Amino acid sequence: MSKGSVAGDEKRLKKEVTLNPSSVDHLYNLANFYFQKISWDEALPHLIKIWEIDSSFKKFEILEKIGDCHFESKDYELEKVLDAYKSVLEESKDPLDIAHSHIYIKLGKAYEKMKLFDRAIKMYTQAL
Repeated sequence: MSKGSVAGDEKRLKKEVTLNPSSVDHLYNLANFYFQKISWDEALPHLIKIWEIDSSFKKFEILEKIGDCHFESKDYELEKVLDAYKSVLEESKDPLDIAHSHIYIKLGKAYEKMKLFDRAIKMYTQAL
């Protein structure tokens, strides 16, 4: 994919959001564009807006991506990461859901990043 087509895609997606600022589909497409470019700080506000407009829209994916963006952000804040990932666990009522293990691992990495190793080990253990 050339830089020109990527820039064109971004321009088109931004225009769609500008024309339809409450469209979760358009916001989702733009957020995913930035997420795939590893532009966490650009993806995050669109993901948050999706959540604010319609918290049922791809809720597990949106919450997880919000947590991922906070985790990767240059302004890393542990509480925001934990809130997002814990929300995924709370929203998913089935404790046997395979997503739980995946989220516990991400919680463990968040604690590990902050050098809270006892908490990290607890999360990794819960992932088993």
